[in-house]
Amino acid sequence: MVKCAVIILLPEWERVNCNNLLNTDCMKYLLLLILFCSVVRTAECQEKTALMDVVNAEKSFAAYAGAEGITNAFMKFLHDSAKVFEGGKILNGKEVWKERKTDSMELTWYPEFAEVAASGDFGYTTGPSEFRLKKGSERADHKGIFSSIWQKDKNGVWMVMLDIGTSSPQSEYDTSKVEYNKIKSTPGKIKKLKKESNEDEIRKVEEKFIADYDNGKAYVQYASPSARYNRPQEKVAKGAVVLNDSLEYSYKNVGTGISSSGDLGYAYGFLNASGKEGNYLRVWMKEMGLWKIVLDAASY
Repeated sequence: MVKCAVIILLPEWERVNCNNLLNTDCMKYLLLLILFCSVVRTAECQEKTALMDVVNAEKSFAAYAGAEGITNAFMKFLHDSAKVFEGGKILNGKEVWKERKTDSMELTWYPEFAEVAASGDFGYTTGPSEFRLKKGSERADHKGIFSSIWQKDKNGVWMVMLDIGTSSPQSEYDTSKVEYNKIKSTPGKIKKLKKESNEDEIRKVEEKFIADYDNGKAYVQYASPSARYNRPQEKVAKGAVVLNDSLEYSYKNVGTGISSSGDLGYAYGFLNASGKEGNYLRVWMKEMGLWKIVLDAASY
């Protein structure tokens, strides 16, 4: 005899005592349960698909650089308004890259970690990179960690909106070390919120973090337990507390961005690290209704 398992999921006053699946009330609750599970599974699958889409976009970017040249790749995958960071300056990416002659050079990288917003149109990637002045050189001339913000354009194509590199001789280039995000199911239709109000929310939380910074103590309150930190000359650090910061940091926010679903955003700007001028990128994600830092990258 088949029993209706749904009764254990219902409040006491709602439970249905059914002996088989032909019971009308039992069928009603069973169908509701199936519908709910279907919605959850659909949302989870959509997020997994979006995650792999942005990962594959990053991989395609890197592959194109190898096949068609570094400059051509950046000109193809950077959005027209994309920001890059050079010597403490914030510049238009295409304006910077169109002037560079890189035919004899080689730049390789891969996404070691990626995360997407619930809306599936916004995400970020980060991972190790290696640069060689001469293609095919056995030894890399420069090693680092990249961090990129990706967003779908009006045609639904993933484009890089912001790209920052952190110099790191200790960067480990090992494509077996891949750790993509923990999938969070988002049942139901994603409610798209007003971009202006969302960006204002990100700006306020970023400025509050800067005000509360107190030589890094603010990370205890504002950082996710799974936060990643890209710092010059250091390996990637993880956790709610930065363990390898030996410099005094001060920040000035100059811009923000956010997903249409309002659950993933970023802030960027200028930093001073014990007198060294540079730039930063901070990625924020809503966890249990609270904004938390999930990626914190610096260059100087």
